[in-house]
Amino acid sequence: MFFKQRIYVKREPCRRCLIIRMFLMMVVGIICLGLLGGDSLRHFGGLTPEFFGWVFAAIALIFFILRLYLWRSGRLD
Repeated sequence: MFFKQRIYVKREPCRRCLIIRMFLMMVVGIICLGLLGGDSLRHFGGLTPEFFGWVFAAIALIFFILRLYLWRSGRLD
C-alpha cells in the first residue's frame, strides 16, 4: 500500500575505491613502462628506495618551513 518515491542520487565512489584504482593504474603503468622501455631504462638503475625516502623527507621539510614562514608572517590563516 505504501509507495516510496525513489530518489535517484548520483553516488560517487568512496575514497578507498579511488585509492585502489589509482594504485592499480600506476602498477599497470609501471609494468607497461618496464616491458616497453627495455634497455632505455638502464639510466634509472642507480635510484634506490633510500634516495626516494630522502627526497620525500626533504620535500616535507621544505613545505613545513614554507608553511611556518607563511603562518608567522600572517599570510596564512
